[in-house]
Amino acid sequence: MTVLDAEQLDAQAPEDDLARIRVLVYVAGAESGFSQTPDVTRCYDMYFSVYELTNYHEADCPESPVAYQPPPPDPVQALPAGADRALARILRRLPAAVSSMDVLQAVDRGMPDPGDDAYGRANLPPSVTVTVRGGDIGVAAFAAGDRSCLLGVRLSGRVHVFRGLAPPPGEGGCAAEDALAAWASQPSAG
Repeated sequence: MTVLDAEQLDAQAPEDDLARIRVLVYVAGAESGFSQTPDVTRCYDMYFSVYELTNYHEADCPESPVAYQPPPPDPVQALPAGADRALARILRRLPAAVSSMDVLQAVDRGMPDPGDDAYGRANLPPSVTVTVRGGDIGVAAFAAGDRSCLLGVRLSGRVHVFRGLAPPPGEGGCAAEDALAAWASQPSAG
């Protein structure tokens, strides 16, 4: 079986047809004693909702069929290798008085490149949030691709970098304010 075409349809509800896939099925003929079965080539359009195959019917096969090559997925955000060390170094080198914009620019300049994906395309850098309270700084870098979260704080001049838990979408938890609040509440903070 070979997929020839795939098309996303305009579904309004989960039970509506969401996609159509055209497949080519080839069965080689066979010889058995006195009978001979010819080669058979058929094409079918198959329709799917979110839940199931909803319908299928025979379709015309192209004269010169070519297997469908799906486009690669969109690039994703990724935390780069060495991000922990880089964030710690950035936080240590910042001056005592600093703005959120200064911190964002330093993180943008100082973080390693997030590398390439399996298709050779550049990964996207993580989303970064910053909170500055006096000389205390909280930084969060969130990579939606694998839901990884890197948190960094500079509290009373001491730097701490740690991996956070990335909760399900819409539930917060990987933000600079969370990093600063979490570390400030530790008994040994500061």
